[in-house]
Amino acid sequence: MLEKPAHCVGSIVGTLSTSLPNFVLKQRTKAVDWRTRHAPYLLLDFHATRRDVLYTPPDAAELTPFAFSEDWIALISAAWPGDEPAFDRGPSHNVGMPTSKTWFADTYAAPGVTVEYGDDTDRDRITALSQTAARALVRYLGVAQAD
Repeated sequence: MLEKPAHCVGSIVGTLSTSLPNFVLKQRTKAVDWRTRHAPYLLLDFHATRRDVLYTPPDAAELTPFAFSEDWIALISAAWPGDEPAFDRGPSHNVGMPTSKTWFADTYAAPGVTVEYGDDTDRDRITALSQTAARALVRYLGVAQAD
């Protein structure tokens, strides 16, 4: 059985490469609209790169929920057992760039976060990061639903 490369992790709504032509981007966005009857709340786009990093919208971005990234990262950090941060953070919006998180923020006024794992990151660390981030997201969503 062939092993899927780390670069092919996937995403919740669909991975959009910055090199995809607009035609493909439009087809992917139609798929998102077709699958949802309500405006999407959050996009998580998974990739592999040189380090473990979350590329997030800036905290002050006018997105709903407001400051999602800051709050989610705080929950991840509180639960992370290591001495070093779980993820590096790259708060940027990529205005005008054909990235999935930029399209998502512009289309739905909701946060999109690119989650990247290092190519050489130990697989046990990736598992721990993923589980910690997922539990933090469930906790965040539980609090958001209660509000």
